[in-house]
Amino acid sequence: MLTRDFKTTIMARARRDHGFRAGMLEECVELVLNGEPEIGQAILGDLVEATIGLENRDRSDLIGQG
Repeated sequence: MLTRDFKTTIMARARRDHGFRAGMLEECVELVLNGEPEIGQAILGDLVEATIGLENRDRSDLIGQG
């Protein structure tokens, strides 16, 4: 389980650093392809929360912004 401070730090970096977000997405894909989909999905959830927020996740007009 991640500590609150660690997760907050990761989320803040993901919000401001495009390269970091790209790395998170790459890691998600690699985890899923290597048989660890639960971890990949958890990281993907954090990435979505950090970028568009969970309340906006279904808004297709946000795809591609960043």
